[in-house]
Amino acid sequence: MKKLYPFDPLLKHHLGFGIGFGVWIFIFLFSTEPLDIQSFTFNEKLVFLPLYAFAGALLYLVWLSMQWGEV
Repeated sequence: MKKLYPFDPLLKHHLGFGIGFGVWIFIFLFSTEPLDIQSFTFNEKLVFLPLYAFAGALLYLVWLSMQWGEV
């Protein structure tokens, strides 16, 4: 029980996951239209949703760096 959990130490894998996570956020928001997104026009969706997805991916990578700082 004293053995540390085996986190994946490769940054390349985490960057790939972060990008995939951002793409998934965009596709999910664009297709399901939660949070009153249906009031946006098509062009507004193409502007705002990628920014939201980028913020989600960036926060994942920032949180990851904070976790690595504790190890």
